[in-house]
Amino acid sequence: MNPSSPLQARFLVRQGTAGWMLYDRKRKGPAMMQDGNRAETLTKEEAENLQERLMKAVLIYVDRTRKVGEADYLRVFGTENAAETWLEENDPAGVVFLCEVFE
Repeated sequence: MNPSSPLQARFLVRQGTAGWMLYDRKRKGPAMMQDGNRAETLTKEEAENLQERLMKAVLIYVDRTRKVGEADYLRVFGTENAAETWLEENDPAGVVFLCEVFE
């Protein structure tokens, strides 16, 4: 990635062939929702609401070798790139999960 290029949003609201969808640049297709369904055939308002919720999310890693409350038991990442970089360097077999941020 070119450091001088603007950061592009991962999720875009687009009009599909049958309604609106939330397009995932990484998947190169409709975003996948938590229930396993694709974010397509939505109203424009539903797609925009889903995009807003996903933009207010963090990725969380749980270190199973540590005890609850111990330092570094949880790691919170603000971007997918940050999480992927940390995992590659520290726990290649580890996983993170997406958690919505509530205000």
